[in-house]
Amino acid sequence: MDQTTVVQFHHATKKVGRRTLVSDLTFEIPAGEVFGFLGPNGAGKTTTIRMMVGLVKISEGDIFIKGCSISRQFKQAIRHVGAIVENPDLYKYLTGWQNLKHYARMASGIAKSRIEEVVELVGLKDRIHDRVGTYSLGMRQRLGIAQALLHRPSLLVLDEPTNGLDPQGMKEIKELILQLASEKDITFFISSHLLHEMQQLCNRIGIIQNGRLLMEGDVRELTGAAGDISLEQLYFELTRS
Repeated sequence: MDQTTVVQFHHATKKVGRRTLVSDLTFEIPAGEVFGFLGPNGAGKTTTIRMMVGLVKISEGDIFIKGCSISRQFKQAIRHVGAIVENPDLYKYLTGWQNLKHYARMASGIAKSRIEEVVELVGLKDRIHDRVGTYSLGMRQRLGIAQALLHRPSLLVLDEPTNGLDPQGMKEIKELILQLASEKDITFFISSHLLHEMQQLCNRIGIIQNGRLLMEGDVRELTGAAGDISLEQLYFELTRS
């Protein structure tokens, strides 16, 4: 794996008993890209993310983060990763600042200045000292991203980050992701079933169904430079048989 590759799936498979939840995933994600992992609910997206961050054991194959094996070098691999799996893990009775300070205590070397920096990055400076219970869903997602950024990861893994958001909230999260990818050179792995939203956001996509990768590639190449083909059309062509 060369230095520009942040994530490499090498025949990654998850089995539970006789059931295969995710089968033989093999692809790479270069640095600074926004990669969309697309498919319907139950396709295997969250299971894949859980394998990436060590929440479930990989049955066969492996996943490498910055060249480090999740299976054999977990501590070295996971230090490059920030993640929100399903929902941000936040204390609603604490303020946004207190949540970040609490999380910073669990990692080493995170100074107050770094907390202030990520608060500025995600656009929560005016509300960071309010209780999280008063935040909108979009604000909680931004706080979750701030939390995931604290230790300066190379990769951010987001599970359905725009799910349940209103149009304004979706717009804010998409703008934040694009800003972080372009200005901070952070690579994103984003799972979603919202094909139209991902077409606007992602450099590359992978489409998964029933635990199998149906297609992976550059969005512009797959849909045409002018977006002549929508991801919805592409997806239904792949899955209608």
